[in-house]
Amino acid sequence: AQAVSTIQHEDTLRPKAAHPVPHPALGRRSAMSIMRSIVFAALSLVAVAMKASPQAPNCFDIQCADIQCLSPFKLRRLDDQCCPICWADDDEIKLDRHTALKEKSPYLTETHPAAPGTCEGALCFKPACAPGYTVGYVQGRCCACCVAGR
Repeated sequence: AQAVSTIQHEDTLRPKAAHPVPHPALGRRSAMSIMRSIVFAALSLVAVAMKASPQAPNCFDIQCADIQCLSPFKLRRLDDQCCPICWADDDEIKLDRHTALKEKSPYLTETHPAAPGTCEGALCFKPACAPGYTVGYVQGRCCACCVAGR
């Protein structure tokens, strides 16, 4: 009889729950499910934003100018460029490829004798050196250049 009264006494000390209490593992599973949904939604938004305007990683701190292109140029931005540029294909715009020199220029010279073999076909011009500089050569270049007076 004494054991029964102890149990009755313990029951009266315990507050009775107004609502059933869910198992603790069930609450953790539902919290994890909510967190997964939030992370998935955030990653989905990032993926959509990246598809809308992909940029090279080093472009995020660069503010591009608002440019307008004159015909035949068109505004173009590639994925590896930070800012858009005005672009036209070579067949739309004639490029100056220095073909205007029909006859030999009096300023045209040969490559420097010490120039590397990769300079074959390079066009060199006589240097016009400022005071304190003379015509000389810098290792690895194709043409003579102005160097500090010697």
